[in-house]
Amino acid sequence: MFTWNLSANMKQLSQSSVERVGGAAGWSEQAYSSEGWRTAFLSAQFGVMGNNVMVGLNSDPTLDASYASLDYAWFGTGTPLEGKALLQIYESSVLVQEVGTYDTNTKVEITYDGVNVRYYKDGVLVRTKARAIGTALYFDSSFNENLGKLVNVRFGPMGETGASGATGPQGASGAIGLTGPQGASGANGLTGGTGPQGPVGPGNSWKPPVIASGSLPSGVLGDVRLSEQDGELYGILSASATVPSGWTRLSSGASGALALLTVRLATAAALPANTREGNVLTANANGELAAINGRTAAVGNLILVRNEVTEANNGIYRVNSVGGAGSKWQMTRDASMDTSAKCFPGMLITSQEGSPEVGEDTIWILATNAPIVLNTTALTFTAKAGGPADQKFLQLFTPTTKRVNFGIKNAIAKESTVEVAHGLGGAPNFVSLTPELIETVAGGLPVYVVECTTSVIKIRNQSAKTINVYWMAIST
Repeated sequence: MFTWNLSANMKQLSQSSVERVGGAAGWSEQAYSSEGWRTAFLSAQFGVMGNNVMVGLNSDPTLDASYASLDYAWFGTGTPLEGKALLQIYESSVLVQEVGTYDTNTKVEITYDGVNVRYYKDGVLVRTKARAIGTALYFDSSFNENLGKLVNVRFGPMGETGASGATGPQGASGAIGLTGPQGASGANGLTGGTGPQGPVGPGNSWKPPVIASGSLPSGVLGDVRLSEQDGELYGILSASATVPSGWTRLSSGASGALALLTVRLATAAALPANTREGNVLTANANGELAAINGRTAAVGNLILVRNEVTEANNGIYRVNSVGGAGSKWQMTRDASMDTSAKCFPGMLITSQEGSPEVGEDTIWILATNAPIVLNTTALTFTAKAGGPADQKFLQLFTPTTKRVNFGIKNAIAKESTVEVAHGLGGAPNFVSLTPELIETVAGGLPVYVVECTTSVIKIRNQSAKTINVYWMAIST
């Protein structure tokens, strides 16, 4: 049992639950304990998703209500992903670890035993940090938006780690163990030389297989890869860390890659003075991150940085901290473009927001030629298309005369069917649909093809909310 202290727009629902009920959005509301202990534990669950809440242990809870002063904290982000949202660990305003996703049933815990701070997710240890703190730790939290809620909160003291016992005597030798299982097979030998070309085989009926994408990385809508075998397109592969043997990547009919990535904002000018160390950009002076293309960035937002004087610093970044009067803003390259191997000439990036003239619903292309060495090669991003209307943003022609068209259909109303023109000049042989990952859709696959004609694809949105859908159609 502990005593709650609540800021003006917080409400205590029970001894173990609190909720933010008012005020303008921002990290300005908190709930914390009157009691503190030199060794302590806490556990809690996020009552809702999508409202940006942090909860943790803190040595100075009365300093301010912002997350920036939390010493050790869990962050339930406001970015829903297929019914769940991203879960992260912050220490003193710095993102230190991504821990997958969470929902309202996920239990998070932090303990300190006088030696180590430990973080648990659903009872599983995910991080250990040695710390000699020496002062009392209090329960503390920070809420960014209204209706943010913490439930099943537990907080109290815990015992310190005891001294190690004396080493016991050596035990008797055990019996000889059973014979172990047969070892694994050895690695495959080197690939032999190419044999002579065989005779032309009989015709075949081309039905491209779909290889399941699994869980896509944060921000990635899809990476379309096409392969030719015996002069025919062989298949479609959604985003994957590894390209199967024998597959090649095509972009506008040439060697390369077509990657569809989405960010919230794209810069229209260079960021305020900053320094890059490794994959991290940090402001040179304290102060809040200035508006980017007319919008205020928040922690966790993905930003396409494309106007730096040192163009090798350009790329996709995730905001770690927006800074303030006593701290610097900071952002880190996102996992979608954090190595040289992930930067392909011709990859496409869509920005969702910004001024109507620059950045809003715009598709950008990485115009830098190969080879690309991240943090060394200048990265140039140019606008491919823009505007909120439906766009057919790329058309691929393959050497086999098969044609692949891509497009986006915006704002398909819930439980409705719409038509889009595919432009193939005949009924497609294959159609693929990908809803935007930033949308929360209910009940499994929310989108499917009702019918294909020689001119249109009929798309059915079976979910309970309006969504945007990327489509792909392949000619016969």
